[in-house]
Amino acid sequence: MAPSKAFESDDDEEIEYEIDTSFSAFGGMPVCAEAVHTGAKSGEDAEAPVTGGGARDVAHPAEPAGDGKVVKEIEFIAMEEEEETAKTPFQTRVQAPRPSPAQHTPTTPAHGETLPPWLSEAAWQRILAIRSPLLRLHQEIVDFTRYMQPSENEQASREAAVERVREVALSIWPNAEFAVFGSYATGLYLPSSDIDAVMLSTGCAVPVQGLKALAAALTRKNMAKNVQVIAKAKVPIVKFTEMESDLQFDISFDVANGPAAADWVLAQMNSLVALKPLALVIKMFLQQRELNEVYSGGIGSYALLTMIISHLFLHPSRHTNPEQKLDENLGVLLLDFLELYGRKLNNEMVGVTAAGGGRFFLKKPRNFFNPERPFLLCIEDPQDATNDIARSSYNSPRVRSAFDYAYQTIVASQVPSISGASLLSTMVRLDEVLCNRPCPAPPLIF
Repeated sequence: MAPSKAFESDDDEEIEYEIDTSFSAFGGMPVCAEAVHTGAKSGEDAEAPVTGGGARDVAHPAEPAGDGKVVKEIEFIAMEEEEETAKTPFQTRVQAPRPSPAQHTPTTPAHGETLPPWLSEAAWQRILAIRSPLLRLHQEIVDFTRYMQPSENEQASREAAVERVREVALSIWPNAEFAVFGSYATGLYLPSSDIDAVMLSTGCAVPVQGLKALAAALTRKNMAKNVQVIAKAKVPIVKFTEMESDLQFDISFDVANGPAAADWVLAQMNSLVALKPLALVIKMFLQQRELNEVYSGGIGSYALLTMIISHLFLHPSRHTNPEQKLDENLGVLLLDFLELYGRKLNNEMVGVTAAGGGRFFLKKPRNFFNPERPFLLCIEDPQDATNDIARSSYNSPRVRSAFDYAYQTIVASQVPSISGASLLSTMVRLDEVLCNRPCPAPPLIF
């Protein structure tokens, strides 16, 4: 079979994979991964059993490939749950439906549907040449990531907006430091993402007063609209929209852990190639449902990245592969993430950390359990083991339900995907502003 392009490496060499539906897109490793369990220990560092998930390579009636070899069809199914004890921190999963594979592959979107904006006609035809739904999903995620890359104009607009706000802030505190962090600093931002910044070394005894002074200065200069000073948050911030760029800013005072967190995320990106595409897809998914802001009970960017990084560290493919190599099929990794945080993880008992290679831990021995809100997701700050960065995410049940819904929707869309529908568009739908933005010309490299 003719190879199809998947990623492009840093040295611009194209990495190719054969369209063999019984293997992942890169390492020649089976897409499925069996569940791995580790015994729970007692005490503060007790770890919860780690179970695998994902798609299993299932033998259907074999059909000959073009080269005479027999190729098996991969099916989206839920793995059978191993027998669990009453103390397991993972909840029993509902068995997902297993529709039979379709028998044909058309060349146009199903039911007259238009292509999602991240897919050109050429990209869609390339995807239709792939029989495996998981590899189709993988290629769509690659195309989505390319589409979300900021254009030169968007990047220049952000840089100019940051400089204008920096100039106003430093006019009030000339000896302070204005530092950006978060998704803008890491490059993991959507075109509609806000910009996080912090004022350091201001000398303000009461940070809220500093926030109000900055808000007043921006308003006097007619540079900001929709100004809000959120004083009662654990980290008080001023939120506003910069007039010229129409970009949103979140600025805090004298909290140095933001830039440190950005440095940690950048370090993980160097070793986890899958982090960027997964982060962009899931961030867009949460943003569309207004579940991406901590002050409104959603999952913040830092907590979400920690969840994804922990998931990649603990993915079952690392346990089944003798070389401990992470499965590089983005479709598998996304589906397993949704299943883990939407169906399997027992939020009342178990917390998650990405520190030390990632692990699950029991919440109560760490004093992370909140009896008034036992449902809260618990995510340990990789920079501070005493800090639960999801403790204010009171909409955790809605986030869990959204992940579960996305998982079930993708699983149930197996047959439509083979009959000509986009799998990723069942989870992510772009708004009018994003649909009308120009797609950047440079090729995707990550």
